[in-house]
Amino acid sequence: MQTNLNTAREWVAQAGGRVLFLLGAGASKPALPVSAELTDIVLTSIDEATTNFAAESRVPELWRDIRPVVLSMGSNIEDLYQAVETLTYQDSDPTRFWVNGFMEFPTYGGDTAALARDAQWILDMIQGHALGALDAAQANAPLDHFEPLLRADKTGIVTLNYDQLIERAGERFGVEVSAGAELWAGGFQWQFETAAVPLLKLHGSMTWRGSRSTNHESGNLVPAVGFYETNGLNEAAPNRLLTPTVIFGSGSKTTPFSAFPALTRQFHDWLEESELLVVVGYSFRDQHVDAAIRRWASLSPSRRIVVIDPYPRRHIGQDEDTLGGLLWAMDAEYRTPEAHAPSVASTFGQNRIIFLTGGVESQLPLLVA
Repeated sequence: MQTNLNTAREWVAQAGGRVLFLLGAGASKPALPVSAELTDIVLTSIDEATTNFAAESRVPELWRDIRPVVLSMGSNIEDLYQAVETLTYQDSDPTRFWVNGFMEFPTYGGDTAALARDAQWILDMIQGHALGALDAAQANAPLDHFEPLLRADKTGIVTLNYDQLIERAGERFGVEVSAGAELWAGGFQWQFETAAVPLLKLHGSMTWRGSRSTNHESGNLVPAVGFYETNGLNEAAPNRLLTPTVIFGSGSKTTPFSAFPALTRQFHDWLEESELLVVVGYSFRDQHVDAAIRRWASLSPSRRIVVIDPYPRRHIGQDEDTLGGLLWAMDAEYRTPEAHAPSVASTFGQNRIIFLTGGVESQLPLLVA
């Protein structure tokens, strides 16, 4: 482990500031709940919330019907969200041509429009209670381990999280952090405040509000051309909007709407500027992120990856997922469960990926201090 850490520190030094940090949900542990813990919090919160609906509402009954199925899906809150989301578009889902019938909810009597409306209520509760739990937990979150990251020479910081831990750390240690939300002009460019640490919140933020929403006079929608950035989850923007701009759920997180094309473009641009990618607490499950990493790593043999993960490196086949493919191509010592040696890496004999086993609090300061 110490050998890996020493080599990783050498890679950071050799990159000469061309280091991009990518933070996944694990980068917010142990301060913030993730996975099973977050799911338990959300389920309990929705159980309580559905007791307060009007007597004529069918939302509580729908929740009672789907809750046992939800429990059988596992502990990932975004998987749960995606599964419930399918109830909102049964009439347009192409699987209806191949499946004899969807799960029946007798209380709706075939009224799929009403079912979709009430399922949306539950979706909003899942997202709202999840963000609420994260917001409550971050109030007293430890931040000291983020100071070396903020002060390190780097291309930038990319986070897939909605929380404000990095922004709060910047305030704590007197380091200006810019997420760039209020600088977005509605196009495909993203920019940051000059002389600030650039923080790219690739999936949005609990503090972002659309600066234009419904035109209440005409009833028509107008394009969102900017953002207000509030100080917290429960703070409304000047236009009274409270709805955060985030991409939630475990499905595809690529969308042509709002600022997300500009955010994605900035991520790709940063990758091209970088020689080293430091991945912290990310499980390699977002296809658009994984595809960008694989493309970047394949275009130059000098590009390297350091992964900080609380779990020991998994033994996986080359085609099982993105991480398996990266190991196959970039780890000269890796062997598949079938004892097959990697191809590209074994040809060059150079290891280009290192795993540091441990949490963000212990490993990140050691890497970049």
